[in-house]
Amino acid sequence: MNVYSASATAGDWGTPDHQYIDATAYKNANFKVRFHYKGANDDYWWAIDNVKIWDPQPNDVGTPSLAAPVSGYGMGVEQISVVVKNFGTLAQTSIPVSYQVDGGTIVNETLNSSYTGFTSLAPGAEFTYTFTATYDFSAYQIYNVKTWTGLATDTDHDNDTMNTAVLNSPALVQDTFDPILNGTMGVESDGNYYWVSFYTTPGKFGKYSLSGTLIDTFRIAACTVGIRDLAWDTQTGHFFGGSGTPTIYELALDSVTPSLIGSVSTPTTVRYVAYDHTRDGFWVGNVNGDIYLVDRSGAQMTATGIVNPILNSNLTGMGNRYGLAYDDWSCPGEYLWIFCQPGTPSNVYLAQVDVSTGLPTGRNLDLVTQIAFTGAVPAAGGLFTQPDLVSGTVSLGGLITGAVTGTDPNMIFIIDLQGLHPDQPFVIDGVFPADGSSQVYLDHMVMMWSDEPFVITNPSLIEITDGTTPVVIDSVVVYGDTLKIYHQDFLGDTHYTVNFGAGALTGLCSDNTDYSWSFTTGTVGVGENSDQIISLYPNPADSYFTIENASGATLKIYSITGSCVMERQLDENSVTINVTGLNKGIYVTEITLNGNRQVRKLVISR
Repeated sequence: MNVYSASATAGDWGTPDHQYIDATAYKNANFKVRFHYKGANDDYWWAIDNVKIWDPQPNDVGTPSLAAPVSGYGMGVEQISVVVKNFGTLAQTSIPVSYQVDGGTIVNETLNSSYTGFTSLAPGAEFTYTFTATYDFSAYQIYNVKTWTGLATDTDHDNDTMNTAVLNSPALVQDTFDPILNGTMGVESDGNYYWVSFYTTPGKFGKYSLSGTLIDTFRIAACTVGIRDLAWDTQTGHFFGGSGTPTIYELALDSVTPSLIGSVSTPTTVRYVAYDHTRDGFWVGNVNGDIYLVDRSGAQMTATGIVNPILNSNLTGMGNRYGLAYDDWSCPGEYLWIFCQPGTPSNVYLAQVDVSTGLPTGRNLDLVTQIAFTGAVPAAGGLFTQPDLVSGTVSLGGLITGAVTGTDPNMIFIIDLQGLHPDQPFVIDGVFPADGSSQVYLDHMVMMWSDEPFVITNPSLIEITDGTTPVVIDSVVVYGDTLKIYHQDFLGDTHYTVNFGAGALTGLCSDNTDYSWSFTTGTVGVGENSDQIISLYPNPADSYFTIENASGATLKIYSITGSCVMERQLDENSVTINVTGLNKGIYVTEITLNGNRQVRKLVISR
């Protein structure tokens, strides 16, 4: 029986507790099994599934779980360990054990007395066996690890095999620095140093090198509060902080004589602060309050394209916020990174919010999965973003209290922002003719379209070949979301390949990767050279669309595979076309008039 209890959204697949209940005393007797819950918060979430009752066999072993490796970051060549369980009633002394990764080579070994620490597996007992053979998990992907036992006398094979998904992700942490002095909470970097603030001591600050070496601590007597978070203003070079009151303090820390420059009142308590260099303002808020953007006078700003304030009620799972950082490096928008102590999954939790919607993006990271903490109570502190702390990258950095053991238990970390929020790849959403299509009759033009904005970066990387020989491309033009490649002399019954070399196009966030498709032509058609403006609307269409200024023309509609699905003579200046008989999707219209042709993409959307 598998048991899983939860008091909050797990955010992923949960790992159930495998429970085994010995019902041997009731064998050959009539009995009932009843389940009930005790102490549950919501009884309507009570559910029963996957309960199995079976007659124990004398010889019955299996692999109920994979002990190692587990999903992680920056994995390499790893040992594979599997839990072997005796489900039977007889002790076992020699058990064949196997594994296979992604359907590859099968590794067969035997658990017996030659294995250190093993003599016999008693009924109901478990033993963790580590294979002598290893496997390379260094590629960033999901691996399927299949493990099983092969006991020849086993009569129940339902529990022999286990398939486990193991994910290897890139290591995101660029560096960590400890010990950082006890009492620190806020942290910032100006690109030359790390600056920390002491929330326990009014007006106290510290300065660390970029390698984490303590350079100095100092006091600003005029600052009579302990600063809990810091922000760095790229325009003035000043630092700004909050102490848990509705006030922002402006500070000159990198000065011969560090000083308090001034303070302004804000519409909210300031436990964290982040400088927005796009709007020359500050995002501020309380641990569980709304997040406001304020100007240098402390007043709430009015700006287009953002939500202000960002409501706390929309930040589920991001409670107890202690650090905030502004991010306009990540594509395609602008974001805030929150460093919080929600308890679940941990108290060192990073989460991203889109400032244009005021909503979480779903990008988050539990630092417990990235950093091996030795301290008992690691907890989120301040947060910042800064380019070129590691050359050529942008870092998201922060301070963690209680991260290590010792008198000074705090830590500074930096994470690769690009790894945390990778640029979305440029996506080609469709081509015409479709890849692999044949008997294509559109002889002088091929098309590609993408739903995201794009430009032609390097037209020399766009090529059409008839076999291995490139053909002459007359022009490459972008119309809205569609790119058209013109070639006047496509031959009939010829196989063509269109290739966009990597970097030919630039989308919203990334260049294209190498992309090719092929098709085979049918007969040769007519040319496109019309000055007459023919209108087609609406597009996308539902059940009908209208064509205007095309009296006497011939309309053909092609599927993306190149098949003509409709042909009609247009006898009037304005004609409504019924497409209810066509499935929703992407088509190409061809309107031929007086020996000339116009070709357009048509979307049928319902």
